[in-house]
Amino acid sequence: MSTIKDEYQNGDPYEVDFSDYFHKERLRNTLDILKDVSHNSKVLDVGCGRGYFTKHFVVNGNKVLGIDYSKNAIEFAQNNFGNESLLFEVLDVVDLIEKKDEFDVVIANNLIEHIENPNAFLRECHRILKPDGFLIISTPNLYSFRNIISIIFKKSVKYRHSNHVCEYSRSQIKKFFQKNDFKLVKIVSQFQIKRTNGIIVLLFNIVNWFLAFLHFNFLCATNFYLVKKK
Repeated sequence: MSTIKDEYQNGDPYEVDFSDYFHKERLRNTLDILKDVSHNSKVLDVGCGRGYFTKHFVVNGNKVLGIDYSKNAIEFAQNNFGNESLLFEVLDVVDLIEKKDEFDVVIANNLIEHIENPNAFLRECHRILKPDGFLIISTPNLYSFRNIISIIFKKSVKYRHSNHVCEYSRSQIKKFFQKNDFKLVKIVSQFQIKRTNGIIVLLFNIVNWFLAFLHFNFLCATNFYLVKKK
């Protein structure tokens, strides 16, 4: 990963604003899952960026390590959030070669869509997890309501972010888990609600609220997967 251009060299391309519905719900969903499966646990946050989410994972007595290939991001995170329970290092998951069966929980929050080889990444996560350890993954849903509408009107489906290598359906993600010896425990779904003004946005929000109310989760914007190492 060291040969990859540092996305954080000129600022944060994934700016986090917890007053925004998307980021606030993304944090809440991740924390709800983490609190259920961790207690005095060793937690690894892969692709932690500047640590805005990672700092919240120090719950239930957890010790947390955040890693990212970006030196700029890790320097910011360590300087602003690092403490005895929360460390940040410039690392890729494949650099943790001596960490077999090391972590109770691994978190990959909106990361797998940036990776060219998801199976290789999941094999590394499996290796560094303790027996019966948990992996928490969140990722955009390829068949979200927004994308389905684009398909209906014969428009191209745009990825959520220009830096995404690929986005996946639920069935594709499940196949990745099966292939790499993970057992699916549960899926939590998050719908997209926008705060900007306008009648189109208002209608979009109303439809998404309605879909969430009906539990039409297969049309959600983001899925959170909790899986267990077999």
